[in-house]
Amino acid sequence: MAWIGWRALFAGLAVATAACAVVILLLSPEAIGCQPQSGHGVASLKQIYTSQHFWRLAPLSTMCISTAWALQGLWAGPWLADVENLARPEIVHHLFIMALALCAGALLHGILAERLRRRGVRTQAVLAAVGVLFIAAQLALILRLPVPSYLLWAIVGSMGAATVLSFTILAEYFPSEIAGQANAALNVLHIGGAFILQYAIGIVLDIWGSKAGHYPVIAYQAAFTIILCFQVIAWIWFLGSELVSAQRPRIWNGIQRVRS
Repeated sequence: MAWIGWRALFAGLAVATAACAVVILLLSPEAIGCQPQSGHGVASLKQIYTSQHFWRLAPLSTMCISTAWALQGLWAGPWLADVENLARPEIVHHLFIMALALCAGALLHGILAERLRRRGVRTQAVLAAVGVLFIAAQLALILRLPVPSYLLWAIVGSMGAATVLSFTILAEYFPSEIAGQANAALNVLHIGGAFILQYAIGIVLDIWGSKAGHYPVIAYQAAFTIILCFQVIAWIWFLGSELVSAQRPRIWNGIQRVRS
């Protein structure tokens, strides 16, 4: 930042992103026998957004990932300043650790899910476990438990990379022809949810009002607790839906046996 400034930094990132897109376009091979399908987009989106499988996953994935993005993108810094009373250098260090955790989380989540899947553990179980860890970290922040804040905020940052798990689960629910659209459909909820949560946190904080640009601790705790409650509800919904889905074949087989 001190060397080139934020404008030049963002311009460089934009050029690098465009270069990656060009490389993918030129080097990624087309599937053999793949033919473009016309008029398929609307029907695919309807199939995705009306799928029971999609709505088993979407609430938990959206609430957890959107919360992580909302906090890392906007509210982690103010929390660290107003609640933890940290100086600017320490806040920057926390945000840097969160950024590292986000990058590492994508790799670690993928490796963990792949190795556990080889042992018969479904990715759904991994997402549920990661969700519990994320909820626990936020609860520790809200209650201000004596846990290193770097660790807690690293967990929050790493949750932003749990799209790796969500997209893997979607690949089990939908055929490969619309897997990309399914990912995009879920990502719309992630990004939209992050915006809504950022805005909602600000509304809750404004109820208490600010003094010299700083909000009271109770305001942050109230805002974070409300969001945490929605995450717990989404986690219960996800776990319950998966359990029902897993037991459904057994129940159906039992009914068939009784009939026979």
